[in-house]
Amino acid sequence: WLPLDTPKARRSSHSASYIEDQITNRVRGDPESGALVAQFAPEFSDAERYSAEISTLISMRQKENRYASFGEFLGSYDPVVFVHGGGVRNPGGAAARHLVAALKTHASLTHPELKSLDGGGNIQYELTSLVEYLQNLSNDETDLVATGGYKAYAIALGHSYLRHATNGWRLFYVHEGDTGEL
Repeated sequence: WLPLDTPKARRSSHSASYIEDQITNRVRGDPESGALVAQFAPEFSDAERYSAEISTLISMRQKENRYASFGEFLGSYDPVVFVHGGGVRNPGGAAARHLVAALKTHASLTHPELKSLDGGGNIQYELTSLVEYLQNLSNDETDLVATGGYKAYAIALGHSYLRHATNGWRLFYVHEGDTGEL
């Protein structure tokens, strides 16, 4: 067994590409599979939080209210929208569907929404789709959470955040264990 609880450890591992291939193949095959969802624990301990998305949400909970359960923390948001690049067959889309299934099962997330960016895997068009989506959000308080994928998406979120910061919007981004609100 190798400790793979940090991005640096995963990259330096000789078996990292094998593990990545196994995860990709299994998640793309059936993202909502009960066997895959069962790999997660209710509080998403180190051994069960291989995704950037889970790590970022855990970090947010620790910053905002470390005494609330993970489910209580997620339940304080309404709605929770998972925006991802690519279509349903794209690894990003499959990973988003898997994440939603795991959070519904282990964190009692009740009404998650999935939003696929238009553009069919072309980052330029997906960024345009993301910016348009963000422009159409209400001005109510909103937490933007940048995880995984291309850093260009995080930049687009940052731009929208700056336009709405006075309305109570916040941007969260975690990189290699750094926790915090930007």
